[in-house]
Amino acid sequence: MAAIVRFVRDPRDPQSSLDYPRGVIPPLTEICASAIGDSFARSPTFEGIPEWALPIVIRHIPLTLDLSIAAPVIEDEGYWRRRCEKRWTVNLHEVSSWKRYFFQRYVEEAIEAFGTPRRPKQSISEIDYERWSRQNKGAPIDDDTDTIDPMDPVLLQQLLHTAAPFVERLVLHQVLSHLDLQSLLSTLGNLRNLALSYGARNVGTEFRSDLVGIRASDCRALSESLRACNLTKLAVTESLLSDKQVRAIVKGLLENHTVAHLDFSHNTLSAAGLKTVCHLLHPARQPIITHLNLCHNQIRSDAGTLLRDLLTHNRSLTHLSLRLNHIATEGAIDLASGLARNETLLELNLSSNGIATQAAAPICDALREHPRLRAVDLSCNLFGSGAGDLFLSLLHDNAQIFIDVRLCDLGQKIEERVAKMCVGRH
Repeated sequence: MAAIVRFVRDPRDPQSSLDYPRGVIPPLTEICASAIGDSFARSPTFEGIPEWALPIVIRHIPLTLDLSIAAPVIEDEGYWRRRCEKRWTVNLHEVSSWKRYFFQRYVEEAIEAFGTPRRPKQSISEIDYERWSRQNKGAPIDDDTDTIDPMDPVLLQQLLHTAAPFVERLVLHQVLSHLDLQSLLSTLGNLRNLALSYGARNVGTEFRSDLVGIRASDCRALSESLRACNLTKLAVTESLLSDKQVRAIVKGLLENHTVAHLDFSHNTLSAAGLKTVCHLLHPARQPIITHLNLCHNQIRSDAGTLLRDLLTHNRSLTHLSLRLNHIATEGAIDLASGLARNETLLELNLSSNGIATQAAAPICDALREHPRLRAVDLSCNLFGSGAGDLFLSLLHDNAQIFIDVRLCDLGQKIEERVAKMCVGRH
């Protein structure tokens, strides 16, 4: 006699399996939920559905549902998590809201792909964007896809309006289209953190120098948008940003009262560009910028007096990075003079600046009495073995500060002693 298999499940449990052997009729709850899910695009509402049944219904809604339909009505985090994990490998530490994460990353992909030679049909369905994304990575397209004008903004603008309530952060590694940043920021009214890099990814043998770098028109549009936006963090990195171009951006920042984190790293700014940025930090305008990153530019020893005046008079800056420049010994001595009169800085990075032994004493004297400074990166400089005792004396006198002096030709024993004294600090 054949065994009788009986399926016992709680229809209110949203985690229960949807798979039933052939010939087994699913519970009526599942049948109804499946029907609602299949027709959700035509009738996108949860009205009349009991609260206990909502997770079951949402589980049946297709993950390819048009975003303009899904975004306003589906708040369930499980649904958006499934859409995220279907598209990407997700680091859970990066996610505070699955819905927000989905739209932020989705918009990033769309903007980075915008302006490439081929684009799919004018639709904001996810399957089109998946095809688009695969194409831009060099993967073959499964079927023939009609193309539209690669600079047609309709598709992208439609997506931006749909995603606007949920996008607070954008990190763009390429903006090949040089789209209008003023329009972008006015549409994304909740955006707080914007990172721009005008590079060119995955272009292979089709690389051209004109694909890389920010344009004057981009700087002017960004400047205009900064006057009225609510950004708190702005980064323009790896974009060949010049001294002349940064003046246009700073003009907008002078009328902005929300940006507190500013990052112009990996560009081509010199002392002239630094002087422009220093206008933002002048005490007369009551600056609010707390973090300034000028890493990997062309700031040299002639900028020392600017750095001295900046640290002497500014009262807002808490984090300053000048890593991978070449302020050299003369510039470091000038900087130390300003640092001795500074009262607000918490972290300072002077790594890889060609600073030699002569600057070790002024730097240590400034750090010894600083009331707040807790971390200083001096690694990869040219201090030499003669500066070892100065750093050890500094750490003995200031029990709070952490310093990194690796790869400074101090000798292995001195580096180990410094590292041991810094354990537990910062």
